[in-house]
Amino acid sequence: MKSLHLRIMLVFSVLIIVSGSLLGYSIYSSSVRLITQSIGEQAHSIAQYAARQIDIRQYQEITPETGETPYYTELRLKFNELREANNLKYLYTMAARDNGSKKEYYYIVDGQPLDAPEDGSSELGEIEMIDNPYMIEAFAERKARVGELTKDEVYGATITAYVPIAGPNGEFVGVLGADFDASNIYELLQTNRRNMLMIAGGILLGAVIMIYFFSKMIVSPILRLTRNMNTIGQGDLTAAIEVKGRDEISRLTEAFRSMVQVLRTMIEAMRGGSGKLRQSVLELAHSAEMTNASSERISGHLKEAAVNAEAQAKYSSETARAIGEVGSGMERIADTLSYVARASEGAAEVSRTGNGLIREAVGKMEAIGRSAQAASGDMEQLAERTREVSEIVGEIRDLSAQTNLLALNASIEAARAGEHGQGFTVVADQVRKLAVQSEVSANRISELMLAMNEDTARAVSGVREETAQIEDGLSAVRMAGGAFGDILSEVEKVAGEIQDISAVSEEISAGTEQVVASASEMESLSRRTSDHFSGIAAAAVEQLDAVKQMKTSSDRLEEMSAELEQLAKQFRL
Repeated sequence: MKSLHLRIMLVFSVLIIVSGSLLGYSIYSSSVRLITQSIGEQAHSIAQYAARQIDIRQYQEITPETGETPYYTELRLKFNELREANNLKYLYTMAARDNGSKKEYYYIVDGQPLDAPEDGSSELGEIEMIDNPYMIEAFAERKARVGELTKDEVYGATITAYVPIAGPNGEFVGVLGADFDASNIYELLQTNRRNMLMIAGGILLGAVIMIYFFSKMIVSPILRLTRNMNTIGQGDLTAAIEVKGRDEISRLTEAFRSMVQVLRTMIEAMRGGSGKLRQSVLELAHSAEMTNASSERISGHLKEAAVNAEAQAKYSSETARAIGEVGSGMERIADTLSYVARASEGAAEVSRTGNGLIREAVGKMEAIGRSAQAASGDMEQLAERTREVSEIVGEIRDLSAQTNLLALNASIEAARAGEHGQGFTVVADQVRKLAVQSEVSANRISELMLAMNEDTARAVSGVREETAQIEDGLSAVRMAGGAFGDILSEVEKVAGEIQDISAVSEEISAGTEQVVASASEMESLSRRTSDHFSGIAAAAVEQLDAVKQMKTSSDRLEEMSAELEQLAKQFRL
């Protein structure tokens, strides 16, 4: 049975029927017992009086064998007077005898008129065919017994009292029975029972009507509250909840209305928080895109710088070889003066070539320095962007904590509402999961940003160090260029002044050794610069991957904020 209204009516109706039936039965049984006891005592008193009127000696002479004696007639008339005077239906004496295994009970004196019809009185020696249990107990126990109110087709409604008849020596002779006529009492009891049933039916009908209106008065606020809860369960928080009265249901309705107001406030805050979260995610995505673009530019510059550094190392190697060849030529000039002029021309040509290569190397080194400075500026800009992203991640973490707190408050309020708040518990759990996922993603982004900051700091430091080394290499190349200029001047002087060839050859030989040492140092620096730029390029690639991962996380955060906003839109505020 699904209706609370019908359950209340059924329970109270059954309760009233059972209690009314028990009460009516108890009253009726008490009345019957009271009447039976009262009339039984009256019949018992009459039977005792009649027993005392018996002359036991003459009575013992009356037997079925001797027949009716004068005392039989006298005692019958006396019993008849007592019967009529006390409104008894029957007044008689009985005796018992054994008939084989069965005991027979037969009449001695029946106090009926002498002219009573045969079927209206019991003759001397007539056997009683109806075994009355109280009569049998009176014979068996030889004590007085009072029967219940009974009605049968032979004797009608009667209440019988049995008293023993004792002989002169106290021996048991028989019993005297007094049947009180209870026909009027029996009819009165039947009338009272019918009246009681009618009254009980009327009371039951009135009670059912009262229970109907009372249960309706109880169930109506519950049904109204159920309709409001179904409306709110569908996401409509604008439903007006009306509170009437001050009973428990009214207090429950008031508590539910307060819970809806709190939930409405929480949904509004969650909706505002999801908007802010989405805005922050968009800003993070924009910053990630800018960082990605900057990382790609830095990676391109670093790759180009690495290629230039390799070219510089190649040119430095060629320059070292050329300077070695110059040294060999100067040694040959010192050994053979006959070929001084031709060697001088060759030295001049080689010096001019070396000077051009040095100038070209200077230009390359200056370009590498500018690229390194540009890379250093981009790396510093990347570090600044990284700090901005870290601040945005902090704001996301704060919003996630606030969302988690709001979800916790929603779970608490839903738990206070009991089973009516289970739907809000599910929504609060989903909001808490989204908040936890947002916080996990924010922490992951924070870890990536921390690693990216460290990589960026190392890259900036490496670029600054390589810039300083490039400037040192540039100074060395410039010095080499100056040395090549001196060599060229000396070679031209050798061509003009052949007589001083020996002295000049010694000076050129010494300068050549210095140039060879400088060229070797420049080659070593170029190799190290190339290796550093390769490491910077690899770090830039790793940074680019980290930025791409951060962009993926920001996209996931945007999806989560959209899901959170979609959950908030399910409610109408």
